[in-house]
Amino acid sequence: MQFSTEQTPSYTLVKLSGRLDTRTAEALQAGLVTLIHQNAPAIIIDSCQVTYLSSAGMRAFFVATKEAEKTKCKIAFFGFSESVTDLLRVARVDKYLKTFRDRTEAEQSLTA
Repeated sequence: MQFSTEQTPSYTLVKLSGRLDTRTAEALQAGLVTLIHQNAPAIIIDSCQVTYLSSAGMRAFFVATKEAEKTKCKIAFFGFSESVTDLLRVARVDKYLKTFRDRTEAEQSLTA
């Protein structure tokens, strides 16, 4: 798993690529929580290049979302593949994550 950040005027974009599994989820979770505690007003996570998502990866997203709620940081996800979207739905994690088809929808959700 690789991730990079890009600062925009209204949010931080986090771009993910590769496998998000037990070996990589902890580092991602720590990185997201750090961003949240740096008083980021909003974070959008680009998951277009995520090739695999384990339960540890789902937990990293869930923990980041809960931490964002505590600090009033808005967080949105976009670009999950169909198989990852199905997995999130089956695990019922989709009810806790704000997921969108593309970056434009995710950006629009920040102002809603």
